[in-house]
Amino acid sequence: MTPGYLPFVCACIGNMSCHWKATLVGGGAKVKTRFCMNCCCTSDEISTPSEVPCKPCEEKGSDTEFGKAWLDKHGNDWKCYHHEFGDNDFVQKCQAAMDELIEEHNVTMEAVKSSKLIFYTEERNQQSASSDVHSIDFLPVSIKEAEKYSELLLDKCILRGIDIFDVDEEDRRNILRTHLSVENEIRRFQDNLAHCSVKEDSLYASLYAIPCILHMENRCNLKAMTMMFIDGLSNAQGSLLPETVAIQSMASRENIFVGSVEEVMNSSILGDEFNRTFWRCPVEKGDTSTAKKVGIVSLSNGRSRKVLESIDDLIDLCIVNPDKNKKWKTAWAHYREAFVILRKSGEDYTKEEIETFQDKIDIFFQLWVELHQHEGLTNYIHMLGSGHVKRYMQEWGNLNKYSQQGWESLNALIKSFFFRRTNRGGSNRGDRSKLVPIGKLLQRRLMWLCNLTDDMFQNYDSIADNGADLEEEDIDNFDIHSE
Repeated sequence: MTPGYLPFVCACIGNMSCHWKATLVGGGAKVKTRFCMNCCCTSDEISTPSEVPCKPCEEKGSDTEFGKAWLDKHGNDWKCYHHEFGDNDFVQKCQAAMDELIEEHNVTMEAVKSSKLIFYTEERNQQSASSDVHSIDFLPVSIKEAEKYSELLLDKCILRGIDIFDVDEEDRRNILRTHLSVENEIRRFQDNLAHCSVKEDSLYASLYAIPCILHMENRCNLKAMTMMFIDGLSNAQGSLLPETVAIQSMASRENIFVGSVEEVMNSSILGDEFNRTFWRCPVEKGDTSTAKKVGIVSLSNGRSRKVLESIDDLIDLCIVNPDKNKKWKTAWAHYREAFVILRKSGEDYTKEEIETFQDKIDIFFQLWVELHQHEGLTNYIHMLGSGHVKRYMQEWGNLNKYSQQGWESLNALIKSFFFRRTNRGGSNRGDRSKLVPIGKLLQRRLMWLCNLTDDMFQNYDSIADNGADLEEEDIDNFDIHSE
C-alpha cells in the first residue's frame, strides 16, 4: 500500500453465491462442511445449540423467570444458537488462545501434525472408538493386536516426551489421552483461523459482504412454503388430513391436497374471488416410489411476502398436529415482525430496534429448529439465528438501502426489452447482434438519467458530427445512434 493512503472501506452487496466467490469462504449449508462465511459453524452443527451460552441467552436460562415461562409454554429449555462473528477480533482471540494452550501444555506442533492417534469426542459411539485401531480407546482382541498397539502408544509417548518407564501402560494411555485432547483443541483453533482469516486472493472480507435483505426474505419465505407443503403432502399421503381420511387411493389423496392448496393460494392469498390467479403447487414424481414429492417453490419476493402475511390459512390446511400448528404460527408471526424492522426505510435502526429484531428472530429460530432440525435450515436462516444479520445492522446501519432491488428491476427491464422490442439477434441487413440493441437501450437510459437529452432535443447542432448547422430535412432524418 502506498504510504500515507488508507484502504477503502467499501460495502459490497450481493447474494450468497457472489459473496462465496469473492471472499473465497463458504458454500451451501447442506453441501460444504464450513459453509458459513461469517463464523466457524459446520454443517453438522447448524442445528446444535452452543454448550456455553452467550450472555443474552444465559439471561434466558432455565433458572431465570423468562426461562421458566418459556419452558412452561413450549415444553423445552431456551437454547443458545448464536455464533461469534469471524472478524479480525475473533481471529486475534483464537490465535491468542491457541498460543496460550501450546505454551501451557508444552505442545510440539510436530506432534499435532504427525499424530495418527484419534481422540473421539463424546458424540462418537464408544463401540466405534474401541474398534478403531487408531483410537486412543482401542481395545485389542488378540495378543498380536495388543503388541502392535502397545508399540504405537510407546512411539507417540516418546514423540511427546511422556515418561514411559515409571508408569504402566494404562497410565501412559491416560496421559496420552490428555495430550490428544489438547491437540484436538489446537487443531480446532487452527481450522477456525484458516476459515476466518481473510484470504490473500479474496476481493473483500466477510464483514463487508452485506447480504441483500430482500433476497434473504424471499429465500426464507420460499423455505417456509416448501417445508409446509412437504408436511401437508405427507399428511395427505398418510390420510391424516380431514378431507383425505376416507380416500383409499394415494393419487386421489395427493390431488385433493394439491387442489386445496391451489384454491387457497389463487382465490384468497395471491388473488381473490373475482380476480383469481393461476399459481400451481409444484409436485412431481418421487425418486423411488409412486408417491409424489414437493418440487421447487418459486415466487417473486412481493408474492412470497403476500403468502407469509396470510400463511396461517395454509398452516391450518397443512399442519394437523395442534402443537406443531401453534408453533408454526408463533414462529412465523415473530419472523414477520422482525422483517418489518429489517425492511425499515430511511433512517438507521435504533439500538432498541436492533435488539427487538434479534429477540423476535431468536424466538422464531428456537421454534423452527425444534420443528424441523437440520432439514429446515439454510444459509440465510442460519445468518438470522446466529446473530450475523444483527452484526451487519450494527456495522452498516439501515440494510434496506443496500438491497439489490434496483439492479433486479433493471435486469427485468432488459429481459423484457430483449424479448419484446428486439429481433433477438436476427436481422436482414447482416449486422446481427443480441448486445447492440441492449447497449443502445442502456445508452439512452444513461443520457436521460444524466439530463443530457434536453440539449439533444432542443439543439441538434450540438450532436452534429462536424458541428455544422443542420437543415430541416437533416433534422428529420437524424439518428442519435449513428456514429
